[in-house]
Amino acid sequence: MTLTCSLAGILLAKLPYANLIGALVLALLLGILMQFLPERTRQEASGGMGFISNKFLRLGMILLGFRLDLEKLAAAVMGVSPQITAADEARKRENEVLAVAVVCVMGTVFTLLEIGLKPVLGLTDSQFGIVAGGSLHEIAHAVASGGAFGNISLDSALIMKLSRVILLAPVALIIGYLYQRRSAKTNTGNVEKAQKNGKLPIPWFLGGFILTSILGTYLPFSASSLDALVQVAYIFLGMAMAALGVSVNFKVIFKRGGSVFGAAAISSTCLLVFMIIMSKLFF
Repeated sequence: MTLTCSLAGILLAKLPYANLIGALVLALLLGILMQFLPERTRQEASGGMGFISNKFLRLGMILLGFRLDLEKLAAAVMGVSPQITAADEARKRENEVLAVAVVCVMGTVFTLLEIGLKPVLGLTDSQFGIVAGGSLHEIAHAVASGGAFGNISLDSALIMKLSRVILLAPVALIIGYLYQRRSAKTNTGNVEKAQKNGKLPIPWFLGGFILTSILGTYLPFSASSLDALVQVAYIFLGMAMAALGVSVNFKVIFKRGGSVFGAAAISSTCLLVFMIIMSKLFF
């Protein structure tokens, strides 16, 4: 299912006007549309969505490093990844689903909004990449938005976004530590369990991204080989985007997502305005 959405997004992005949105955003929208399939079909496919949205996103990011030329680029915390990281220790299941759903929906809305605002605001491709990478709450959304306007925009979005990802590890560790202390005070019988489960994931895939960037920059790969690797990366990223779309839980959103969406909309708008100002002033 996700592979079909990814390939369809790549093909649709070649059509007039659709190329302004980009293949990854199209894959995400197609994934959301998959929720209208018969319930039995969705249940059969739902088992692997978490794996695809998590692991394939990271694999696609690692492969995407091959297209980043470090010599040309020599001259905070966000997204579903940290939401899931913190939720494993600090939230119950429904809160986790709500957090992920809000990030997916708001990320999609602001991805489309930023793509539409780019020509209105007169941002250069580099400035737009800075805005996308600095304001969008998920790596895949930043890649999708930056990729809609070419390589320069995508490179800028990647660098800005991955710079924010680096902050994930220390912040997640701090959140986990504070939560363990609170759990120890309220439920002393589970102190050992809290300590055992306190290990929080660190974005090790960044190491893979940096490694592939170095290999693609300094090893004599042919242009066709690099293009093939990048295309494979976009297929994996498209599958991850589609899985995010399929995983949006509208029932939880409609049930108790009003105030959360309001807070997310306000904070996202403030962050977007701030990044637009910063990109105009310094980039």
